[in-house]
Amino acid sequence: MSQYRTGAPSQPQSSKRSPGIPGGAYLLSAIILGVFILISAIIVGNGLKKLSAALTEQSFSDSYSSPDTLTVNSPTVKKYLTQSEAAAYLNVSESEISKAIADHKIDEYITTSEGYSISIESLDDYFSDEAYQIQMKLNSEG
Repeated sequence: MSQYRTGAPSQPQSSKRSPGIPGGAYLLSAIILGVFILISAIIVGNGLKKLSAALTEQSFSDSYSSPDTLTVNSPTVKKYLTQSEAAAYLNVSESEISKAIADHKIDEYITTSEGYSISIESLDDYFSDEAYQIQMKLNSEG
């Protein structure tokens, strides 16, 4: 006798596993990922150590002190002028300088064998006073 089945054809029996990566592969991929993360951390850590060492070598703040003021090839400012230099400085004649000294309008000077040595500050004060007197005279006239 032959055996015939009637009805719907039989379907293959399905397994209980889901399609995709087998179970052992998950564990293996997790281990590999962990190893890569560990290697990356070691590489980054070593790079930071090298960078820190390089910055420490380049740092010279402990051994270098900067000056409070810095002048580069600046000529010494003359504090006193001769009588002819003072006249040129104020754009007046030497006789006007002599008259201002005689009238005690210029008070910081030294008499030398060459003439007078006059303080620039005193010349500036004299000039300011004279300019003020001229302005006052012009204001009173006008």
